[in-house]
Amino acid sequence: MKGEKSIDYFEQAISIYEKLDDKMYLAYAHNSLGISHQNLDNLEEAKANFEATIVYSQEVGNKATYVNALHNLGALDIINQNYTLAKVNLVKGLEMAEAENLQLSKVNFYHELSKLYSSTNAYSK
Repeated sequence: MKGEKSIDYFEQAISIYEKLDDKMYLAYAHNSLGISHQNLDNLEEAKANFEATIVYSQEVGNKATYVNALHNLGALDIINQNYTLAKVNLVKGLEMAEAENLQLSKVNFYHELSKLYSSTNAYSK
């Protein structure tokens, strides 16, 4: 299956980056692996990979990847109907995106926040 093949490739990449102790690319690979897992409804694996992305992003000071992982976690929380945590992740990510002037990230956060408010019947927000 196509999605499962992407998981294999990302896991191979992670293995290489671990051997090289390349935390920057570990963050990228875990984020991509999380997306692949989410697309296959492996939601726990997706969450674990997004959380790993945050850890590695913090270690190397890559705020853009950290922001992206917060967005992905927030979207995953909406899928899991964990709306309180979704709001925490999305608002934190939006604040970081604004501070770093990451325009596309801001748009993505507004989009996810609109899904959150729609899911919780807070249409006026």
